[in-house]
Amino acid sequence: MRDQTTWNKIRPGDIISFRYPTNGVLKLNTILVFAIKAPVQTKSGSKKHLRGMKIEERNRPFITPTWIREVTKVGNLSLIKKTSNTEAILKLSVGSYQIGERTDDTEFTKLRGFLSKTNSYRTYDFDIARKYQVYFEPVQVPASILKELAGED
Repeated sequence: MRDQTTWNKIRPGDIISFRYPTNGVLKLNTILVFAIKAPVQTKSGSKKHLRGMKIEERNRPFITPTWIREVTKVGNLSLIKKTSNTEAILKLSVGSYQIGERTDDTEFTKLRGFLSKTNSYRTYDFDIARKYQVYFEPVQVPASILKELAGED
């Protein structure tokens, strides 16, 4: 079961889901957050973006042992809440940036090759995204990896 939260509580490394309008239809997006309120210059002025890595699409999770290996190059993956034998709410701790809000995603440049190979890097207009409810999303994780994160043998 996903946990409802607010946009003010979202930090880099969180796995969240939210609805976002795409071609006139609200679609559910599940991402690993890289940056919140990242400033972007546009022709019409300045905007704030939400940046992240796509985790799920059409209820098909991207969490695989390869995904785990790649994201742990950036930081430590930790278990926040186990929701079932194959699902959990996870968080990626990246350096000292877990305190406060980050507006850049420089730590995540180590994932550039993986992001381009999987075509999973996404940006969203933060002002549009924050109009919709946000959740800490449990993701499907292989049982062996989930046991390892929980510290079980």
